[in-house]
Amino acid sequence: MSWKYVLKGYIVNPTSENTLFYDDSCVIIKDSFPKAKYHLLILPRDHKITIKDPKTLTFKEKSRYEKYIVWAKNYILETSKSNGGFDNNIKINDIRVGIHYVPSLANLHIHVITNDFVSDKLKYPKHYKAFNGPFFVDWDQLPLPPPYLTSKEAEMKYIKLQPLKCSHCDYPFKNLPTLKKHLKQEWETKKN
Repeated sequence: MSWKYVLKGYIVNPTSENTLFYDDSCVIIKDSFPKAKYHLLILPRDHKITIKDPKTLTFKEKSRYEKYIVWAKNYILETSKSNGGFDNNIKINDIRVGIHYVPSLANLHIHVITNDFVSDKLKYPKHYKAFNGPFFVDWDQLPLPPPYLTSKEAEMKYIKLQPLKCSHCDYPFKNLPTLKKHLKQEWETKKN
C-alpha cells in the first residue's frame, strides 16, 4: 500500500499507540511526524467525507467535527500543563486548526497544531511553509470558493515562492537551521 494511504489504517482500526480518542465518527491521533511540540490529526471516519477534497467541505460537514476540534485543543492544553510545567504557557491562541491546500495523504485529515514549530521532524523549508502561509488553510476559512489551483500551481505559489520567515515576528531567514534556532529562542522567551 502506498504511503499516501497510511491514515486509512487508523480509520479502519483505530487501536494504535498514536490514537488518543476514537468513536464512530472520527479518530484523533498524534501526528507521527509532528512539526511542533503538539501536533494532532483529526480523521473523519465517514467514507464520503474521508475521500473528499478538504477545500470543499460544507459548513454542515464541518459542524460534525467541531466537538472533536474542541477535544483536541483541550487535550493539548491539559497535556501541556501536566508536562512538568515545561509547556504550561501554551494558550488557546497558540493552537491552530486547519488543512493543507493540497494534502499529502489521501484521507481527509484536520491538523490541530501549536504554533511553536519546535520539532526535530521539521527538516525542510517546505515542512515549515506548509503550516505558515497560504498553503495552510485555517479551519474557519473553509469551504474555499473555486477556482482551485492545481497541486503543482499551489506548491509553486504557496510553498516554493513563499519567503522563509518567523511566524511570530515576521523576520526573514535564508535557511531553515537559522530559523529553527530562532523559533526555539522565541519559544524559550515565551515560556519565561
